[in-house]
Formats: sequence, C-alpha cells, structure tokens
Amino acid sequence: MSPSYKSVAQSETATDQESATMASSSRRMRRRFDAKQAKTGLVAAWIVFFVAVIIGGVIISQSVRSANEGGTETSSSVQASGTKAPSVFTPPPTQKPKSIHHDDTKEMKNAHKDDSGTRSEPTPRPTAAVQPPEDDSTTAQQQDTSEPTTRATCGEAHECISDRLGQNEALRPGQAICSRDGRYMFGMDSGSLIWKDCTTGETKRYYRKGDSGDYFIMDETAKFAIYGEDGQVKWERNCKATVTKYEKCLSKPEYDCPYLHLHKGGVVVLNYIDGWDWISKNIKKMYDF
Repeated sequence: MSPSYKSVAQSETATDQESATMASSSRRMRRRFDAKQAKTGLVAAWIVFFVAVIIGGVIISQSVRSANEGGTETSSSVQASGTKAPSVFTPPPTQKPKSIHHDDTKEMKNAHKDDSGTRSEPTPRPTAAVQPPEDDSTTAQQQDTSEPTTRATCGEAHECISDRLGQNEALRPGQAICSRDGRYMFGMDSGSLIWKDCTTGETKRYYRKGDSGDYFIMDETAKFAIYGEDGQVKWERNCKATVTKYEKCLSKPEYDCPYLHLHKGGVVVLNYIDGWDWISKNIKKMYDF
C-alpha cells in the first residue's frame, strides 16, 4: 500500500470515528433534552391542576354565597309582601303582660239576671269586656234570716266607702262597699259580714258570730277573713281558685288585683288575673256561699 493511500484510509477512519462520536453525543443530548422537556411538562401540568382547583373552589364559594344571599332576599320579599313563610314553631311567651289597664266600668249590663241555671264560665282576655257574672239576689232572698228594714239607700245606715274594695283594705264596723245607685251593700254590720238590698231589706249573712268591733279584710290571695279588735283572726274563708297579686290591673280607678266590685245589679264580683286572662266571678261561686 502506498503511503498516500494509507494516509487517506487513516483519515477516513478518523472521520468515521469522529462522526460516530458526534452522533452518540447528539443522541445523549437529545435524550437529555427530551427528559427535561417531559419533566417541565409534568411540572406545568401539576401547576395547571392546582390553579384549576383553586379557581374551582373560588367559583363554588361564590355560588354558595350568592345562593344564601338569594335566600335572604327571598325571605325579605316574602315578609314584605305579607306572605307567611314557613318557620319553626315558637311557643308563646309565658310571662305576664306588664300592664293590662282594664276598665270594668262597662261590665254587668245583665247583672239583674238570676244565675241559678248552669252555664259555662267566661275567661275573657284582659283588653276585652268581661262577661258579667249574674246576680245572687234570689239566693240571698231564700237565705234571709233577718227582719226586713226598708231603707231608701244603704248610705243612710252604713258608711259607703266605694263600690270597690282593694286587697288588704279593711271594712271597719259600719263600713261597706255599695252599688252606685245606693241600693246594695256588702260590709260589716254589728259584727256580721253581710250582703243587703237596702230597698227591700233582703239580707244574706256570710259571718254572724262577731262582735261590734270586728272588721273584714280580703288579702292578696283573695282569702276572706274577719279580725277582732285585738287583730286576731276570728273567721276566714279561702278562695276556690288560686289567686296571686297583680299590680295595677285596673287603671281608672287604680287597683291591684284581686279586688272586689259591687255592681249596680247587686252582684259582688271578685276580679283577678289568671295568666293572660282577666277573671270576673260572683263571690258565691268562688267561696261556696
């Protein structure tokens, strides 16, 4: 082989080796580039995923808030339109009203009627007119044990202090509550607690064993009692109902409940508050007279 041919062959061999080396290096670089691209793509995919999750959460939160605001607006619209919206039942208040300011001056229009028949007892609301209890004059006439002493008005024989008697207010000897027309009285007479029609003389005695100095008091539980001059209890009668004190139940004139009221029909009525109800009943039904 000539030197020139040998040199050419060596040169070609070197070129082939260099080409192979360059090809191998190019393949390695390509693989590295592909791996880097794949890694970058994976990171980008994770970033996109997390961003999508955050955006989705924000959108859902706004949707929920909008729905809640829409419900509130709907409820307000329902209230404004006067339509009753469904709600959870709330029980009525159990506490008593602060003031009733009942006016009993228009009661007892039918007080002259006899109540010997059976009827249901009314329990009206405090702000409404109380249904009148009925007269016990028939019973008083049947149980009259005294001689009639006809008088024009009760004020001629007794000290009429009012037509009402408040709790713990004493009826002293000779004192009474009288109907406005002066015909009927309820009070103390010679040591006895009596009801009387001063025009006809009809009399009913609730207590008759007293002394001339005895006096009558009804307490805040509506219990009747007769006290002697020494302040000792000589007779008492409990009310059949459970009665408690209620301040300023009547505004004009001002009285605390319970209190007694003698109407012009002759009926002595016990007035008191039971829960939310104004109760007005004939005393003969409340004390078994």
